[in-house]
Amino acid sequence: MNKRAGIILVSIFILVFLAGLFKGVSDTLQFHYAKSIFNQEQYNQSYFNPTLSWKNKYKDYNSGDKSPAFVASIGPLVALTDAWHLAQAIQILAWSLALFLSLFLGTLVLIKRKILFFMTFFLLNYLIFHLGFISAYDWLLILK
Repeated sequence: MNKRAGIILVSIFILVFLAGLFKGVSDTLQFHYAKSIFNQEQYNQSYFNPTLSWKNKYKDYNSGDKSPAFVASIGPLVALTDAWHLAQAIQILAWSLALFLSLFLGTLVLIKRKILFFMTFFLLNYLIFHLGFISAYDWLLILK
């Protein structure tokens, strides 16, 4: 494998780790918000608290105004409205970039045992994603 392929491979692993990390953030917000670090005074609860934050995409949901808070806040720019949607958007972006780089990597790999390489590549990505996920979900975001 050449140097460029090595750099791309490491970049893919970093992106997959980030995808797992932000999956952990979104799952923490959705399922364990009450015992997470986000449930503290220094965090803007209207942005982090999932029982409140989903309303940010609307002008004034509590008063019945369900029109968008800003252009595309109910669509492509929903990631700007609350922490859960932002974490989801970062996860999807990381996966998309990792996929793009993986396709490019496939054109650079000129080794005889491509099947073994890509099986190992798949397994490593699976493990790296889960390492990122448990880093956020089990280690970093839950108050002990």
